[in-house]
Amino acid sequence: MNLYAYFRKYVWNEDKTPYLVAVSRLTPAQARNEIFAFAVLLAMFAVMIAGAAIFGKAFQASPFGAAIYASSVISAAIVLVTARHLAAAIWCAAVPIVALLYFLFLGFPPSLHTIDIVLLAALLIGLARYGMRVMAIARTHRPTANDG
Repeated sequence: MNLYAYFRKYVWNEDKTPYLVAVSRLTPAQARNEIFAFAVLLAMFAVMIAGAAIFGKAFQASPFGAAIYASSVISAAIVLVTARHLAAAIWCAAVPIVALLYFLFLGFPPSLHTIDIVLLAALLIGLARYGMRVMAIARTHRPTANDG
């Protein structure tokens, strides 16, 4: 059993997971795959946020606003995947910053411990940094007719 071969096949693949390749060196397929993965991740978070807001499980300050914002993120993620539009990339990249600002101004959930807050903040900061890469990909790699 060759673990390295399985790792290369299922975890790290230059075409499917090109996260360490410079944006200028990405092929259209790599750019498409990376944008797709980012958009699916954000859309999953947005669906959970919209569901929590609609069913009253969170966002007591403004559940309607949270549901509308989550719906707009889902729409932006769809536009990002289909058109790689820069405005959609900016809207999607702003999600972790909006979430961090929400927690900073309205408070973290009281059930979280200090380590949980630190990890959540680090995750949001890392996702915001990755959003900058997605914006660069959207700016550099526009879809073309032969980009199927």
